[in-house]
Amino acid sequence: MNNTSPRLRVSLKVEHPSLDPNAISSALGLRPKWTKKAGDARQTPTGQLLIGVNQETYWLHEFDVSEQLDAEDGLVTVIDALQGRAAQIRDLVSSGAALDLS
Repeated sequence: MNNTSPRLRVSLKVEHPSLDPNAISSALGLRPKWTKKAGDARQTPTGQLLIGVNQETYWLHEFDVSEQLDAEDGLVTVIDALQGRAAQIRDLVSSGAALDLS
């Protein structure tokens, strides 16, 4: 029997047709776990080049909620991190970004 408790993971993914990933980081005040910039050569996670270029910018941040006791506490951590960024989020969306919190 496994005695470890389940881990809570929360991530924010941003997709944009052309925006530089650094601009997304700046707007949200968060560091990404990984990014892919629109127009850059496609690569595997190990850096091997693939045919073609990234069609969109992808940006992913994982919130550190591993120490939270329950989902509610974890979501409070996420809300606190995004607090005060509503205008920046609206600007990202109005410029073509799609945001996914999961």
